[in-house]
Order: sequence, then structure tokens, then C-alpha cells
Amino acid sequence: LQKKKVVDFGCGSGNLTLPLAALMPHIQFVGVDFNAKSVDIMKTRCASAGLANVECLVGLIEEYDGAYDLAVALHACGNATD
Repeated sequence: LQKKKVVDFGCGSGNLTLPLAALMPHIQFVGVDFNAKSVDIMKTRCASAGLANVECLVGLIEEYDGAYDLAVALHACGNATD
């Protein structure tokens, strides 16, 4: 049985993604942000929390081509294109 996947577009340093991942270890989370420094912070926070269900990616929202069951974009604004 494959885990459900949630993608957080514009994840920043993981303020939304990481608490959700901690609460729902049966779900795979992917954080996508164009700011490499923010994604590095998120990776460090993941490691510190021992979260194995989070993938942290540097990239543009419109270039993400992975499969997912649910996407959120609460902090994505300004730099995304149509």
C-alpha cells in the first residue's frame, strides 16, 4: 500500500509541513520552495525532529512534476506564474 502524498508549494522552512508530518507519519510530505536557504533550514529541522516522511526540494512550483494526492500553497505568492 503506497502512502498518500501531500505537497506544500512555497514551504519555506517547513512551518506548516513539519508539524503536519509529525502528526501524520503515515503520510508522505514534500516541501517545494525556490529559496535554497529556506529548504536547507527545513532539511535541518527534519533531521533534528527525526522525520522520515518528508522530502525537501528546491524548485519552482510550476516545474514540480511529481505525483501527489493533495497540494497546499498557503505561503506561495508573488513569484509563481500562471
